[in-house]
Amino acid sequence: MRRAGSGLVWRAAVGMCLAALVLEALAPPRALAQDVATYDREVDAALAAYESGAFAEACAHFRAAHRALPGPRTLRGIGMCSFELHDHVEAYRSLRASLSMSSVERPLSESQRAHVEGLLARVEPLVA
Repeated sequence: MRRAGSGLVWRAAVGMCLAALVLEALAPPRALAQDVATYDREVDAALAAYESGAFAEACAHFRAAHRALPGPRTLRGIGMCSFELHDHVEAYRSLRASLSMSSVERPLSESQRAHVEGLLARVEPLVA
């Protein structure tokens, strides 16, 4: 036999749990220190590989950085590497995504945005 009022307590507890879940879902994502360290390490490795012409390796590092902290700058790097590797469909997809993705912490600079737009102008005829 149930006690009077136990259903009310149960509903209140469930309601509080649901409210907490909703508030957590609405909160802006927080980068963990480990993710930031991984991002920094992978971007440094990606830039070194890119500068040496090892585009496949650079792309792998940009992808790892993007998994740690997704953002337009890593998408730009993936797009640049894909362009150099003649993977024009992936270059187009990543470069286009880098322009449409907003980031408070790591947005594209104006010069990076202009560079992406220039690469897109070169790759678009190759995928049309």
